[in-house]
Amino acid sequence: MQIEGKTILITGASSGIGRSAADYLSSEGASVFALDRDLEGLKRLKINNESICYLQCDIEKSVSIDSVFQHLKAKNIAIDILINCAAIMYSSPIVKLQGGQLITHEYEDWEKVIGINLTGTFYVTSNVVKNMLSYRKEGLIINLSSICAQGNAGQSAYSASKAGVEGFSMALAKELGPLGIRTVILSPGFIDSPGMHQALAEKSVKKWNNLNPLRRLGLIDEVLKGMKMIIMNDYINGTIIKIDGGLTV
Repeated sequence: MQIEGKTILITGASSGIGRSAADYLSSEGASVFALDRDLEGLKRLKINNESICYLQCDIEKSVSIDSVFQHLKAKNIAIDILINCAAIMYSSPIVKLQGGQLITHEYEDWEKVIGINLTGTFYVTSNVVKNMLSYRKEGLIINLSSICAQGNAGQSAYSASKAGVEGFSMALAKELGPLGIRTVILSPGFIDSPGMHQALAEKSVKKWNNLNPLRRLGLIDEVLKGMKMIIMNDYINGTIIKIDGGLTV
């Protein structure tokens, strides 16, 4: 599949990997629709790249997603590629000792992480699939996971959400492949991005940097090159593409 001329929907597009993907794929000739709940971030994206269209969307809320797809339907927009980048990284142990008491992981935090990272991905994707099939288009879904899907101490909710994304994606690949829609999982390692630095203490960042065989963090640009490779190769389906510097070897 060529990038030029394709219509691409990107969630989590106001910052981090999502924002960079919107800029990059737009520069490659795609028509990009950027989704995020951060309206000001979307406006800044638009200022820097006028060709990008943006729609405010809180993927934690089904009514917000419904509104976006009603708009796309009214405008007769057919989606070729979906890239699910929207996610929050959250760190908390299942239990911790605080003030002489065992404090458990907050249920509300678990719900929020799963709601955005997994349930939101499911609902956006299901709407995109309906869009693709209504226009009888071949398509591509790229879901961003993480090496934390294998389980990372202190990130039970985040790990569970990303493991769910991987299982969901593999099921989609089997269901939708016969219909001409590919599904691929892109699994970055520790990427030098604002979101990672906000979620992890610098001590942890340094630890993962030292554990990596390449002795460095990944770059967002290296993730974008992985996206391009997935888009261009029409025989990649139902697999996990890791961009982690060999950390999970």
